[in-house]
Amino acid sequence: MTTWSGIVFIAFLLLSIVNIIGLRSDDGKVNRCTKPLLMPLLALAYWLAMRGSDEFAPLLVIALLCGFLGDTFLLGTTQKLFTCGLLAFLAGHVVYILLYLGRVELAALPLLGLILPFAVYALLLVLVLKKLFPSLKKEDKPGVTVYMIVILLMNWAALQFALGGNSFLPFIGSILFVLSDTMLAFQQFKFRSTPFSRIAIMTTYLAAQALITFGFIL
Repeated sequence: MTTWSGIVFIAFLLLSIVNIIGLRSDDGKVNRCTKPLLMPLLALAYWLAMRGSDEFAPLLVIALLCGFLGDTFLLGTTQKLFTCGLLAFLAGHVVYILLYLGRVELAALPLLGLILPFAVYALLLVLVLKKLFPSLKKEDKPGVTVYMIVILLMNWAALQFALGGNSFLPFIGSILFVLSDTMLAFQQFKFRSTPFSRIAIMTTYLAAQALITFGFIL
């Protein structure tokens, strides 16, 4: 990591702390001012660290910018903006899948590592949807199901990336991403939003994106 990328990453960390403090005090103005800047800062830190390198991954930058769009849309209060935010994050997860699988040879990976995780994902999917479905409108159920499947596939792809001899940080980050998005779904559709729930969602989300990014730097 270069000096400038380190400075930008420190700025990302400091702004993340300010954002979380704002969530704790339920200060909407702080959230609106800081949240849209977080993913661009992380993308800039990555670009400064890896520019000119053969290992530079443009798809990572695209995924982070999808996160920026999702963060910005979710600042809105309407259902339409919430849906746009989820679509932006869904696009980001698809980009992450392409990024991970584009850097491994699936045929060379152990068969058990390819197949066994699906049993865990299927169980997790059933448990989450079983809890959520009674609280969902009929028209929301297909979208939530598709989103859950895609983010679990993203986690699976990150696992294959790690098993292929790459960093395990993106896999750990993807687990936190699943946790963050699951909490967001329960907050949106089942439980009342609280400062604690918003802090938990944002903290796991920021840690997820940072770990994924560092997995392509270190």
